[in-house]
Amino acid sequence: MRRRTFLTLMASAATAAWVSRQQAGAVAPTEPPAPAQAAERAEWWDPAPLPTITAQPPFLTGVVLEWRYLAGRVTTLNADQTIREDFGFVCSIVDYRAVPGAQDARQELIVMREDFLARTHSTTTYAGTLSYNSATAAYTFAVAGNPAVQLSWRLITASPQRYSFSVSSPELTLSDLTLTPVGDLIAEGGDGDISSGSLGSSSVRSDYYADWVAIEQAGSPVGYARLDMQTIRPETIGTGIGGFSHHWFAIAGNQNRVTPVWISAWQIISGNTTVWGATIARNTGGGWAVESYTEESPGLAHPLAVAIVDWQAQPGTTPGLRTGQRWRLTLGRSQPGDLLDLTVAVPAGQFITGTRVGSRSTTPMQEAVGTEAVGFVRGLPITPVQFVAAESTYSEVGAAGTATPTPSRTATGTATSTTTSTATHTPTATTTTTHTATITGTRTATSTATASPTRAATATGTATPRPGLEPELYLPNLEK
Repeated sequence: MRRRTFLTLMASAATAAWVSRQQAGAVAPTEPPAPAQAAERAEWWDPAPLPTITAQPPFLTGVVLEWRYLAGRVTTLNADQTIREDFGFVCSIVDYRAVPGAQDARQELIVMREDFLARTHSTTTYAGTLSYNSATAAYTFAVAGNPAVQLSWRLITASPQRYSFSVSSPELTLSDLTLTPVGDLIAEGGDGDISSGSLGSSSVRSDYYADWVAIEQAGSPVGYARLDMQTIRPETIGTGIGGFSHHWFAIAGNQNRVTPVWISAWQIISGNTTVWGATIARNTGGGWAVESYTEESPGLAHPLAVAIVDWQAQPGTTPGLRTGQRWRLTLGRSQPGDLLDLTVAVPAGQFITGTRVGSRSTTPMQEAVGTEAVGFVRGLPITPVQFVAAESTYSEVGAAGTATPTPSRTATGTATSTTTSTATHTPTATTTTTHTATITGTRTATSTATASPTRAATATGTATPRPGLEPELYLPNLEK
C-alpha cells in the first residue's frame, strides 16, 4: 500500500504547488467533490487518467499514484492428502505518475513469498515497464534485460467475472491462476471514496475498491486472496508541517465455523488527525452482506482502535526501532469490540526492502502475511481463520517483546449494520492488500478530485515527530 511513498510525494507536490502559487499570486478555485461512483469492476480496474497541473490558477488534480495489489494464501496437497506446500504471498504493481517538480513517472512490481512450512521469506521490488491493454483489460509488467521477471493480470468481463493471474520471478511464481470474486466488488468506506490523511494543510483522498477472491489452479481450489484497486489523489494542496504512519489489515475466516467472513481495517495518523476504516463482508446464506465504517460514520461510540500487543525489531535502523508483530483491533457501536475485537499476528521479519518506501529514509516497511487471528466479529468467534495480511509503517525506539497485556472479552450481542448490499454467491474466505498499475489505455474520468482553497502554514521552525510518525515526511517551513 505504499502510503509512506505517496505522502512523501504529497510533500513534494505541496512544495511545487507553493512555489507555483508564489509565482502566480493566485489560489485554487473551490469546487464540490465529484459524486460517488458505482462499484463497477471494469471501471475501477482500468487505469485512472493521468493527473494535470494547471499554472493559472495553479493547482493539481487527478490521480498521482495508483496500484493493483493481491495478497493471499495458497495450500496444495499431495496424493495422500498431506500438505505439499503452504505459503502466503503479496504481489503488487505500482504506477507513480509524473508530477512536474515533484516526481518522475516510474513503475514497480513488488513480489513477496512467506513459506509457512519452511519458515522462509523472500521479497524483491523490481523497476520495469507496466502496460495496459484496454481491449483485453490486461496489465503486463516486464523488466528490460531480465525475462525471468514477468507479470500478466487480466479482468475477464464476461459473466461470471473473474481474473486471470500469472507472475514469475525468483522469489514468487504463480502460474495461470483463476481468481473468482466471492461477492460483489466492495467500495471501501461505503462509497469507495475515503480520506487517506493529510500532510500539513495538504489533504489526500483515495478511490479504494476491493474484491475477495477464491484462487483456483488447473481447476482445483488452492486458497483465497484479497485484491485491491486503489488510487491516491490530492483534495487540497497546501503547506505546513506534518507526519504520517499507518496500519492496514485483512482477515479471511468464518464466524462460528459457519458463516464466511472477510474483514479489512486501516488506521492512518497524520499530524494530529486520525482517519480509519473497517469493512465486514459476510456470506449470510441469503446473499452477500457488507458493512463499512469510517471516522465519519454516525452512532459509533468506540472508533477503531489499534493496540500493539507484541513487538519485533525493525531491521536496519539506528537507533534500534521496533514495530508490531501482534495487534489488537477493536471497534464498537455501543461498547468496545461489539463490532470487532480481534487479535492478529504474523510471522516476524517480513519487510519490504530495496524500494523507495520514503524518499528520505531507508527504513523498511512491514508487509506481512500470516494465518493467526483470534477474537470476535459482531459478537461471534472467528474460527477457523484462512489468511491474515498486515501492513504497517508505525515504528518507535524500543526493544522487541510483549506489551502490557490487554484484557480479554466475552462475546455478547449483535451490532446493527451500516451499509448492506446483496448478491448471490457461495464464498468461503479470502485476503489481500494494495498497490499500483496503469499506462496505455484510458478511461473516462470518474472521480477526479478538485482542489479546494489552500491555507498558509502558520507553524515555524523544526517539528519534533510524534512516536511512530515517519520523520522523512515532515515538511520544511515554506512560509518564512
